[in-house]
Amino acid sequence: MTDKTPYLEKNFAIELTTRAGEPLGYFSTITGGSMSIVVVEHTLMQDKGGSRGIYIPTCTSFEPVTLSFGVTDNMGFWKWWGEMANGKRNRIDISIFATDPKGDLKGQWNLEDVWPSRISGFRFDVDSGNYLLASVTLVAENIERVK
Repeated sequence: MTDKTPYLEKNFAIELTTRAGEPLGYFSTITGGSMSIVVVEHTLMQDKGGSRGIYIPTCTSFEPVTLSFGVTDNMGFWKWWGEMANGKRNRIDISIFATDPKGDLKGQWNLEDVWPSRISGFRFDVDSGNYLLASVTLVAENIERVK
């Protein structure tokens, strides 16, 4: 991960695992990523009559992750979204790093088979030269916290 920080308040970086050490962008807000296990209730019949219910865990699902207020001059997100919008399956593995204001790593999540489902807007600040990517929503097949 690079020390280069476009915003002092930046606390997150997203990095493609295929480009280790090269973050695709910096974001001030990341939401989503909730994980849940679908529960199925099953009724068991007792030998002596009667019944009782048990709960069975089934599949795990992952809420999409939305990265907001990002700064980047890299066209990677736009190209990636464009490929998906045109029907090209392009799922990749990424990592999200949470850092403190000094840049020290405080948390890391690995997301597998990720693809962008939504990309929104843009805003330019001509005085700063920053290119603002308003938000991008990513869908993942698996999310794992590793730090």
